[in-house]
Amino acid sequence: LIGPPGIGKTEIPEQVARAMGWNVVLFRAALREPTDIGGFPKENPDRPWYFYWLKPGDLPEPGSGPGVFLMDELNRAPLLTQNALIHFALRDEHDTGKLADGYVPIATANASDRGIQQMPLALVERFARVEIQLDLGDWCAWANGKLSPYVVAFVRDHPDIREKYQRRFRYLLVDEYQDTNHAQYALLSLLGNPVHGGHGNLCV
Repeated sequence: LIGPPGIGKTEIPEQVARAMGWNVVLFRAALREPTDIGGFPKENPDRPWYFYWLKPGDLPEPGSGPGVFLMDELNRAPLLTQNALIHFALRDEHDTGKLADGYVPIATANASDRGIQQMPLALVERFARVEIQLDLGDWCAWANGKLSPYVVAFVRDHPDIREKYQRRFRYLLVDEYQDTNHAQYALLSLLGNPVHGGHGNLCV
């Protein structure tokens, strides 16, 4: 799933999977190292100088499917981490095993003006690519029933006012971001996300 930041690339597969009763294993690829996928070597106490690999604990467990293995922001992960994740995209066997049966590998990537950056072609070509775009009509349809109708009307019917606040607040600082609800997040996205004309200067 390819698209600008903040338009719901992560939430879409999560919501679909849960609606189907599937498990979701979210793997924040941009925050991980290759050893988080390959595991750590441990000496076999019964065979000196022989080692086996300790499997990472946050990968899908055998027998826990069906489910989705969601590799989030894959193109922001270190190149070595991306190479290690190719095995899961291919469903290949490797040192720590393979992707558990019943799991579907899905990845998200933030697109730039030059397309998907920093991803090996061998990895990109293993996925069917879906580009996600968002416009004001889509947002209003989503916001109905979730946000105050006054907020929806403000965004939909008064782009001049929205643009006024976008010009006024070039930088947005959000305190206690972990307590942000969906309505607040959506409003921040409309004011700060370049997709909606914002400056993209958001700090949490």
